[in-house]
Amino acid sequence: MNILVVGDVHGCYHTLKKLLDENWNREEELLVQVGDLIDRGNYAPETVEYARELQEKYGAVFLKGNHEALMIQNFRVAESPGWLRQGGFMTIAQYAFVERDVETDLQWFEK
Repeated sequence: MNILVVGDVHGCYHTLKKLLDENWNREEELLVQVGDLIDRGNYAPETVEYARELQEKYGAVFLKGNHEALMIQNFRVAESPGWLRQGGFMTIAQYAFVERDVETDLQWFEK
C-alpha cells in the first residue's frame, strides 16, 4: 500500500480538502497526517472535524503535533501563554464561533 503523508495543516480546511481531493487515491493509499491540524488558519474546528471523518471512513492516521499537545496542556494542566500566542486564542475563538465542543476534540487528540 502506498502512503500519502501530509504535514502541517494549521487550520487550513479548504486547502487540505482541495489537496486531498486532487491527490489522494483513497482506495490505494493510506493517508498519514503528521500533526499540527490546528492554529494559525481560519478553520481549525472544521479541519479537525474533517480529519475525524477521514479517520472513521478511510482509516486515515492523524498524529499529534506540538500544537495539539500544547492545546491539551492549556486545557488540562495550566494556561499555555506560548500556545495562546501561536494561534491558541484564534483556535479557541473559532471553536466558540462554530459552537463545536472543544472537549470532544481534546479527547481525540489525546488518543
